[in-house]
Amino acid sequence: MAYMDKNIDSIYDFIKLCTELKKIERAVDATPQRRENSAEHSWSVALNCWLLRNELEQEFDTQLDLEKIFKMALMHDLVEIKSGDISAWDHAGRLNKKELEDKAAQEIFSDLPTMLRKELSLLWEEYEKHESLESKITQGLDRLSGTLQRLVSNQGWSDVKANIESLDEMQLPRIGFSKTLTKLYAKLKKEALDKELIN
Repeated sequence: MAYMDKNIDSIYDFIKLCTELKKIERAVDATPQRRENSAEHSWSVALNCWLLRNELEQEFDTQLDLEKIFKMALMHDLVEIKSGDISAWDHAGRLNKKELEDKAAQEIFSDLPTMLRKELSLLWEEYEKHESLESKITQGLDRLSGTLQRLVSNQGWSDVKANIESLDEMQLPRIGFSKTLTKLYAKLKKEALDKELIN
């Protein structure tokens, strides 16, 4: 019983820690009045993974592990509770991003019960390696999420001095493995151009 109580205590502490993700502001607007937070972003990535599941399964002629994708999407930015959000456009800030986030992952997972700690650590490692189809899909939709948010909030890209060529350079290496994600990006890009949010 004491062992179970200790597990509940550590999970409870972790649950409270995870709520801190709502306080992490991203570099994109949620509305014209405020920035999107990392918890909202993670929800959006998970939702879009689900919505595109059938198309992606048809494209790759395989059954995706949707549970794994959901878990990756929901946990991929938990490290930002410790490291903060580093914009995809902050080239200097991204130089030591992996080191900062790996350290943060070790720190925030360290007090969890063994099975849960291992699960989160393995999911984090798989996501970061960007080798499995599930990790590539999650990372691709993670990257597209910022583009979508800049479009729907009408924020555009003037704050990062980006044009359509630099947007392609950022997006295509992450999404080019998938015709489905590339088509989604083409729609986002066309609407952004039509609305003159980027040139």
